[in-house]
Amino acid sequence: MATYINLTGVFPSFLRIFLLAAIVVLVTLNVYTGTYERLVHQSRNMLALAEVDDIYDIRWETGRPNISELDARPQHLPSTAPSNYKKHIGFLKVHKAASTTAQAIMLRFGWVWNLTFILPHEFNEFQYPNIISIWDSITEQNILPPPPGRTYDILCHHVVYNRDAWAKVLPADTAIISTIREPLAHFRSVVNYFEPDVLKMLANTSHDPIKEFLSSKELLENEIPKYSFLNNRVSFEYGVPLNIIKSRNITAFNAYINDVLDKEFLVVIIAERFNEGLVLMKRMLNWNLKDILYAMKNRNPYAPVFTVTEDHREMHRQYAALDYLLYEHFVNRFNHQIDLEGESFQREVEHFKKTRQGFETFCHVDVNYKDYVTVPASEFNAEFRVDASDCDLMHIQEMDFTQKIRARQYGSATWTF
Repeated sequence: MATYINLTGVFPSFLRIFLLAAIVVLVTLNVYTGTYERLVHQSRNMLALAEVDDIYDIRWETGRPNISELDARPQHLPSTAPSNYKKHIGFLKVHKAASTTAQAIMLRFGWVWNLTFILPHEFNEFQYPNIISIWDSITEQNILPPPPGRTYDILCHHVVYNRDAWAKVLPADTAIISTIREPLAHFRSVVNYFEPDVLKMLANTSHDPIKEFLSSKELLENEIPKYSFLNNRVSFEYGVPLNIIKSRNITAFNAYINDVLDKEFLVVIIAERFNEGLVLMKRMLNWNLKDILYAMKNRNPYAPVFTVTEDHREMHRQYAALDYLLYEHFVNRFNHQIDLEGESFQREVEHFKKTRQGFETFCHVDVNYKDYVTVPASEFNAEFRVDASDCDLMHIQEMDFTQKIRARQYGSATWTF
């Protein structure tokens, strides 16, 4: 039977002694096999982990799964799920709105449960196998048919939302989820990620190309919503009709929110409150805590090319008026949904944040793939275990994961960078 060692109690000193003794034995056994440097590196990381005092109740087990246990779950498939455990998911992946991180959760969930994904053609007009469309919704031409004998379960790749188009391919009980980001922060991220040509051109002659762009009626009018990442792009991706965006018809816009989005979207996660959003989603979908663990994705590591400040907000609000209204609407709805969850909600958010921190720590330590960590039961979760295979799934990049799914679902995936 496995023995638990809690890293946060009175054990750290004992654990260091134990680990140092283990190092001596292991070095003796491995010095002739050429693994000395790797072993020392692993051991230092293990000692570093013993220094962590904010891992909450996540505990290492001294027991390890035997080979038969590992072989018994090669696809990492759970055995059972509650009857109301929602597995039909439509995730609207909105550009630059924490959507890649959220999508990774969907990809992992679908993989674990062997769900059937709606996938784009591997070789398509966008030249990437993970994009269905960036300017249209789902059509028979831009997605693959489901494998023989199966129906679609989950959608989570880039495509514009359209209620009727999505309803044609997804089951009737599908939960529609998305994310949204504060508009000025979204604008800042978009211009520095995509570096639009119009801004690069203005930067040649202006010390403030953002102000120059936002104050130019001619340049703004040239940004056709369907093909622009700047002109109320979030509203467009949420399926707001082009005529409403072009006319700035606020009455028609509000009607679309009330008649379509509020009725169809179960949860819209506010990017600035991502952990709260995931816990809300978990409760709405009746998922497990393990299902929503994540690693941050698609962060831009480079210094910004264009400076966007609060001084630009009013000009940007006039230009992206619909995106501001959409964001403010979903923030209000988000707050109301959380209020309905009661006083336990924030406790679960804190529990989730600490559990995720411990999971990240485990995954970033260079340990043997047989090592695992057990998360004890709490008022918010049953006891569960994570190991290196969970870490691999959490950190795999979108393109690679899409191709991994494609190969399992259709038997072939040949696209490469």
